Amino acid sequence: MPQIPRVDVGSPVSDNALSVIAEGRAGYTIGPGMLFSAPGLHPVLGMMY
Repeated sequence: MPQIPRVDVGSPVSDNALSVIAEGRAGYTIGPGMLFSAPGLHPVLGMMY
């Protein structure tokens, strides 16, 4: 029987800003790259471009 790959989805408890900073994962979620790419994720702007 084939196995279905598991998707790891974070929860509000495990992925809040304080726990991400404490674990040292803040570089992946906070930074200038997120600042400049965030407006392009808005659905209305996505329909315009």
